[in-house]
Amino acid sequence: MLARRKSEANLPIITLSRKLASGGEAIALTVAQDLGLRVVDRHVIDQAAVEVGVPRVALEELGFEGRRSNMAKRILSIVYGMPAIPTTLDPDSAARSATLNLFGSFLSPLQQPMSLSMREYVRVVGVVIRNLAHDGNVIVVGRGGQAVLRGVPGVLHVQIIASFEQRLNTLMRWEEIERREARLRLRDSDLARADYLRRYYDVNWLDESLYDLIINTDNHPLSIAVAAVEGAYRALDTQTIETEDESEGECCTRRVQAAQESG
Repeated sequence: MLARRKSEANLPIITLSRKLASGGEAIALTVAQDLGLRVVDRHVIDQAAVEVGVPRVALEELGFEGRRSNMAKRILSIVYGMPAIPTTLDPDSAARSATLNLFGSFLSPLQQPMSLSMREYVRVVGVVIRNLAHDGNVIVVGRGGQAVLRGVPGVLHVQIIASFEQRLNTLMRWEEIERREARLRLRDSDLARADYLRRYYDVNWLDESLYDLIINTDNHPLSIAVAAVEGAYRALDTQTIETEDESEGECCTRRVQAAQESG
């Protein structure tokens, strides 16, 4: 299990899973801005991967083989060099980003292209997420964060959902597309996200036990969801500090007792 020492990670972290067009990206952005968290999502990790030499076509097609090298460390160093709030997570077009070309604004690779299998790449992503979690002060959007950090102390797992009909109307409005196309996009997105978690982490994407907080955005403004996430975060922060203080106190007591016994 991943251990997080108080000196290295004073704040809890958040993983946020969301259904397409449920408002999850906008919620993540607002929470990150309010709490001063670094946003790490698919775009951030994949852009970093491209910059260390993973071919763009390889990330798109996911049908290549090879070796890992020291990619995790290289990706991590680039992630830390990026803005805390990615430009891809814009409040006015955040939910649309899931349907846009992922690689449209990527920089050219700075290294020679490397190759690796999709399963190996997912493993590297897991290493990156665990390292980010160890340092704290981050919100991980998607990428299996709820599975990678399952059971890790000081992590708040959130899922944002909405009914299919609500998401359908939202996507039609955002993308200015017909009902049939919107329906296909939602279906494909749900299937892809469920398959990713099942294939690589052997968990059910919609398993309620994976999450500490599940928010349905059907009947309430996103500001209520934001307030709920931030409230849970602050409560967890307080609990984490109290637990760490108690642990330090117990350790100090044991050291004093040991010194008295030896004296």
